[in-house]
Amino acid sequence: MMKLSHFHLPLTLYLAAALVFILKTANAQTTASKTASDLTRIIISAPIPNPKLERDICHAGEQGIICDPHNILVDTANIKADEIDSFESILYGALSDVELKSCESGENPVNVEVGIALVRRMDMTRYLRDPKYEDEDEESIKDIAARQFAIETHDSWGIGHAECHTGIMLFISVDDRAIYISTGAGLKKVLTHSRLGKVMEGMKRYLRQGNYAMAIRNGLVQMRTYIEEGEPTATEKVTVFLEEYGLLLIIVLGFGSFYLVGLRQERRQREEYAMVRSHLTQIERDRAAALQGEYQCSSCAICLEDFTQQNEDGMWTLGSDGLPLKLLQCGHVFDETCWQNWARSGQGDPTKCPICRADVGGIAATAEAGTADLRHRNAPGDLHVPHRRFDENMYRREMGFRLLRLSQRYPRYVRPNMVQRWSQESYNGSLVQDRTFQNGDPSRVKTSNSRSGNGHSFGRSASSGPSFGGGRSSGGRGGRW
Repeated sequence: MMKLSHFHLPLTLYLAAALVFILKTANAQTTASKTASDLTRIIISAPIPNPKLERDICHAGEQGIICDPHNILVDTANIKADEIDSFESILYGALSDVELKSCESGENPVNVEVGIALVRRMDMTRYLRDPKYEDEDEESIKDIAARQFAIETHDSWGIGHAECHTGIMLFISVDDRAIYISTGAGLKKVLTHSRLGKVMEGMKRYLRQGNYAMAIRNGLVQMRTYIEEGEPTATEKVTVFLEEYGLLLIIVLGFGSFYLVGLRQERRQREEYAMVRSHLTQIERDRAAALQGEYQCSSCAICLEDFTQQNEDGMWTLGSDGLPLKLLQCGHVFDETCWQNWARSGQGDPTKCPICRADVGGIAATAEAGTADLRHRNAPGDLHVPHRRFDENMYRREMGFRLLRLSQRYPRYVRPNMVQRWSQESYNGSLVQDRTFQNGDPSRVKTSNSRSGNGHSFGRSASSGPSFGGGRSSGGRGGRW
């Protein structure tokens, strides 16, 4: 007998261990199945069940305006299950008595309808798989999903008047921290994009605290206030515009001002370049006339402005300042005002001619006296020098002085090295065709820059028919907290 007992004892232990293993395996499978079932209940697809038709699933009260399939209000707001009905009545009363008179469906005003959907988490499978959203990050997809959930649920429930579309759908996804307020077309003018943004800002304080009941109530009260106020006033619109686009406006104005300043500067540079080109062209003409012994001074060499009046003999008598010309003993002529300023400014020796450095002496004349021949004298007997050589040399000094004045007034386009090269007796080329001068053309510089800059630039189906008023969504506004 003893031997038989010893034989059966290990067998009993083996049977007990096997039974424990089977029980643990069954328990694990049950736990896994329960976890999967819980996860399925937590994640919900759009559209959300209609609380008027599926009160038990939505945990809705008598009014049937809230669908809270995950019982979030009971879990977070200290609202007992039997108190949902009274809480829902409070929310229903926040907007149910508000009447809109803008609807053209009939003489009688219509009321605002509201629906509220509160879920734990959205099912975003279809958005994650949709190639259209493959470039979106997870947060952006949550915003897209919240909008779609709210609008689809709004339309599925049929919230609002069927013709006037005076419905509001307030959607909240707790774990996704997403909110969206969908409104019908009849409320667009009073519940504007900016006003909905302010409503959500007021709700976020309670949403962050997990007080979803207070967040919902606060949002509905704020929307009622806006509806009763009517359309935004001009002052409110301006304020909203500045709040939303003020910084952008400042940036745009800054860039616009910079652009206008650039255009203005470019235009001024073009005008200056054209002016310099005109002066250089005139200098070339005068040089050609001097070679022919026909040169007659027609502008002031100091200010480079043209004289304004000639006498019967074709001699210039009045300068650009409207005063009689200042004729020096050497034969060079200036505006009276320019000569006086030159003499007083200390730029040169007032006793010498600015051009040829000849002694001014006490014998200076004006064209008004009628005795001065403003043509540079070219008769061989006057100065006892060959006719052509005298005129050419005399004008070359005047040309050098005029080029120097151009360089002083427009240093951007006429540089000292250019003046030095052009003033040499051996230089016979065109001034305006000089490559250095042409490279300073603003239009050419801009074209070159633009060319060099070219390159490569970097669910579930809806319930059987609507049970609200039959309204539809026309969009809204969403956000995160």
